[in-house]
Amino acid sequence: MTRKWIAILAVLVTAIGAALLNADNKSILNAVAARGVIFEKWGYKLKLTRLESNCDVSLARNAKKPSSFDVNIEASCKIPEDVDGVLITEEIKVLKALTASGSDIRLPPKSTSKSSKSAPKYRNGTFTPILRLAKNLRVAEVEIRKLALRTNPFRIDRLETQLAVVVAVSRIDKSMPAAVSQTLRELADGLKARVSSMRINSKRELSVELSCLRRVAGPKGPFIEAIKAIDAEGKTIGQARIRDGDPLGQKGKVTASFILSGKSEPTSLVVTIVTESKIRKIPFEITGIFQK
Repeated sequence: MTRKWIAILAVLVTAIGAALLNADNKSILNAVAARGVIFEKWGYKLKLTRLESNCDVSLARNAKKPSSFDVNIEASCKIPEDVDGVLITEEIKVLKALTASGSDIRLPPKSTSKSSKSAPKYRNGTFTPILRLAKNLRVAEVEIRKLALRTNPFRIDRLETQLAVVVAVSRIDKSMPAAVSQTLRELADGLKARVSSMRINSKRELSVELSCLRRVAGPKGPFIEAIKAIDAEGKTIGQARIRDGDPLGQKGKVTASFILSGKSEPTSLVVTIVTESKIRKIPFEITGIFQK
């Protein structure tokens, strides 16, 4: 099954690469086609393609600068066909970095406050879109970024990690004029948006930017998933999921870019909105890669 998946991706990179794809889609196609180590859980496939470990060791006695150790991992995650995944945490959460003896060698994060009982605020950029590269192929790039450790990364025997996926439960489509506006319009209860920018380049790639205002930040309440361009005859001439910006931010901008078919111009936009969703947390145990 793993070899079949890699073979299909290799064909997609060759075939689709010849078509007019934007840079983001080309990047993720190359990422998922790359060779790597695959870990599977509940049909989710996490493929690690690159590991970088950094050790800055102070050899002098009583050195002013302490030794530092960290790990970076580049990966992609393939979503099961029967899961309507829309967004995924871009950063793989590391719950434990265990040695063979069972010691957790993660360096505790620096405390930002002495005591805080309030709920943590949502951090923009926590989630990244899951891209639909083919009918049954939905993938996102994920990573472990600068995991700080107390000792050499080669001592890691296994990582206990977690990814969180936003799964769509219900959607609606809302139409709006394909024109820049200064007025926010209500698309759903708790979500307003306006077209803040529209650009078509020489290759007929349309970039649509929507300025959004949501009632709350984070994975609750409605958010924008995709944008579709419609011409004067009511024909769909291009569409894509949101790629840039954070659809879960309380206030900000989101962008979708896609190639327009034919020669007609867009007269309206159809915005797909996820009105109800749920969070699914996927655990992965990563082993056998740190001593290579």
